[in-house]
Amino acid sequence: MHREVFVWLSLMCAAAQASTGQGVCEVDGSNAASCCRPDDTQYCVQINASYINITNGICIWTNLAGQTPDATATYNSPNINNFVCGGTSGDCNYASSAQISDGVGTPYYGMVTNFGIANITANATTAKDYYDNFNVALSRYNCEEQYSHWNCDDCRKAYARWACAMTMPACEISPCTTVKPCVRVCNEVVQKCPVTLGFTCPDDNRDYADSSCNYMGLTSGVDRSTMSLLPLILTSIAATLFSPYY
Repeated sequence: MHREVFVWLSLMCAAAQASTGQGVCEVDGSNAASCCRPDDTQYCVQINASYINITNGICIWTNLAGQTPDATATYNSPNINNFVCGGTSGDCNYASSAQISDGVGTPYYGMVTNFGIANITANATTAKDYYDNFNVALSRYNCEEQYSHWNCDDCRKAYARWACAMTMPACEISPCTTVKPCVRVCNEVVQKCPVTLGFTCPDDNRDYADSSCNYMGLTSGVDRSTMSLLPLILTSIAATLFSPYY
């Protein structure tokens, strides 16, 4: 009897350890029993650029010529930005497709439901499907009109980043936990897309977080192209405030 209880307790402890493992999952699932699994259904796996570098994919984003110029050259056309990357020092950016490499930057750990490179690639494909459907809706808008400081190419990039955040959210292996995208990732879409598209963000931190979150390649949540225009914006505000006709 005592032996049966001991075995039962051992199995329970093993199950608990399996659901809160400390290691990053191998792509082939060979260490599934002990790897990081925050909610016991998804697994924390290292996502390499080669896994998501699909034809016409969006998570490795080729900047568009029509985007509003950013103060940082690597965020402009024709440079390539990897949204699903853990780097912080420009190591998520490439001058050409030939330079896309898994040997630079900090590894990015993302949540997947099943093991295997094909499954990770499927997540990248899902992000592309989101983007393609969104682009159909955006094409109904007259993008020749300037609806704000931003334009449709800025909108496309913002939405692509958001789609990748939704399909390959980040995770940490120590401690084992999920990392929500920063709400700024969603707000970028609201800010840079035509309001008539009706894109909104939840206001209860259900899908996003304000702190301890993942910016998906955004620099601390601050858009550098906006910062580069700050002197002009402040001058314009001052002119309005002190105008005799105000």
